[in-house]
Amino acid sequence: MRYKIDSALNEIESTFKGVVSTLIVSDEYPPETTGGAEISMHELVRDSSAPDRHLVIKFTGNDDIFRFYTEDSIKVIVAPKLPPYEILNNSIPKWASKLNLFGVRIGDIPLSILYAYKFGLNNLRTTYYKLLLKRRKPSGGIPADAMPENYTYRAKILSEIVSRLGISRVISNNTRSIVLTKNSITRSPDQWAGVHKIAYVRDNRFFCARHNQIMVVKDRVCTNCDFSCSHEDAPFAHHDFRMILKAVREERLSSLKAFDDIIVTSKYLHKQINNLLQSKASVHIVPNFVSGAPKQKKSPCKSENERIITIVGSINEAKGQLEFIRNSVENLRSDKRKIIHIVGRGERVSKEIAEFCHINKIENQVKMRGFLDRSNLFMAIDEADVVVLPTIWPEPFGRVPLEAGTMRTPVVAFDGGAYRETIVDGHTGYLVDRGDYAALWRKIDQILEDEQLRSQIGSSAYLYVKEKYSNLRAKEAYHLVVGKSD
Repeated sequence: MRYKIDSALNEIESTFKGVVSTLIVSDEYPPETTGGAEISMHELVRDSSAPDRHLVIKFTGNDDIFRFYTEDSIKVIVAPKLPPYEILNNSIPKWASKLNLFGVRIGDIPLSILYAYKFGLNNLRTTYYKLLLKRRKPSGGIPADAMPENYTYRAKILSEIVSRLGISRVISNNTRSIVLTKNSITRSPDQWAGVHKIAYVRDNRFFCARHNQIMVVKDRVCTNCDFSCSHEDAPFAHHDFRMILKAVREERLSSLKAFDDIIVTSKYLHKQINNLLQSKASVHIVPNFVSGAPKQKKSPCKSENERIITIVGSINEAKGQLEFIRNSVENLRSDKRKIIHIVGRGERVSKEIAEFCHINKIENQVKMRGFLDRSNLFMAIDEADVVVLPTIWPEPFGRVPLEAGTMRTPVVAFDGGAYRETIVDGHTGYLVDRGDYAALWRKIDQILEDEQLRSQIGSSAYLYVKEKYSNLRAKEAYHLVVGKSD
């Protein structure tokens, strides 16, 4: 594999040296993802003055081959993922790294012995693999951010590309890429000399090390992290798991400190990051914006008797779709005209929703729409009478209120996080206290039953989004940080 890496780096150097000046490190990138973080990044770069001067790298390849593609004149490198068990120089065969015995990967056994011998039983690395060897795993898995050897290969590749291409600016898009970049800087500081380093923070992972970054434990919103979620997620090994979570949070915090500038998408995140870093960082707000929406509303394709309530977003605990359905049974049974459309990905929670609806005989009133591309997403929002966001976590930004406003569709959401910025309560939508499903349904019903109110709120939302979240505003804020030349 060493030969293939050297060959790929030589090709990257000969192709891009002198052509690109800004490198974007991203977990994913369009068109192979529809995540809000990646779409927002792409839209900013695509609409910049020099999109062809940007190069994106993502480590998502499933083999040992580097791939290249172009998206809207932006060049993208797809690099291989971390080779399995690099600390053992790949001496473990691939079949052993994948083979499971009683819920334990065979390849993890020699690593566990190696770490225990080399570092002792109470070391972080030993604890990590001790948890891996348990047949029962912590809920959501074991975060590996604090395991530096997980970044060795990618950190080397990243430093080589920065150095060989003479990159002047690196933008690390979201948490995993920020941690990777910090590891690369730490390992090869000379190759990063003079590079303007920008971290783009879009989620709650710097405040919450939990796998779903939900910032909630037993219906209590976390304000100061005490890692009490370890008791919920790993009751059989909560001391060990707490050690892992604490190390992950510290690693993420130290990663942020390695950057010259930090971009966030909301006032909520701006406040959170400043509190976390004790106002010792240069933090800038670059709000998301919406593009790709049709210029005119289309005629809704639905029955006149239907009242469509649409929920948009990744289907998981943080977004709250399952809890909303659980608290909507009586309301749906009392009015068969109400149809809930759930749009988004999330196989595990989707199955739970389907099973619950079947048991409670409301499956005909809850439609799982799955993933929709941008065009069909806007059509689904246009078709809705109201968009509902029963979000449990403090939303870091949330594009859905902007997408709904663009289509003049009212939004009702649980109050929290950046929703207070994207939704003006009583004017462009409604906010109710988190977890108050009765109040949520009262606002939903109020909108469903009053066509004039529905139109008034939708129009106000459209004007608000157009004024506050235009692509021009976002580009101006972005250029103030990265420089107008790019």
